[in-house]
Amino acid sequence: MRPCVLRGRRVEVILTMAVSEAIENYLETILVLHNQKGTVRSIDIANELQFSKPSVSVAMKNLRENGYILMDDQGHITLSSMGKEMMSKLSVGVESCFHARKPARS
Repeated sequence: MRPCVLRGRRVEVILTMAVSEAIENYLETILVLHNQKGTVRSIDIANELQFSKPSVSVAMKNLRENGYILMDDQGHITLSSMGKEMMSKLSVGVESCFHARKPARS
């Protein structure tokens, strides 16, 4: 995504902040779902965020192309080292999400 600079630096900063927030939202959702389910697919993210599947697919493609996530042949999504690093800078701790105990199934 090319930043808009038609109205100057302020618009560019606002757009960059909105994109960063969207990235963080997707990455955090991937972490939470990974912790809950063990595996994450685009449909899981779409259901969790109540977004359309096509919207999530486009977002996952962008995250993959920018190095934040990895996707295997079956469509399972994991955070790349860059995605984990970004999440570790946020209040959601990557280590606590990846190493938290999964609830026992009844």
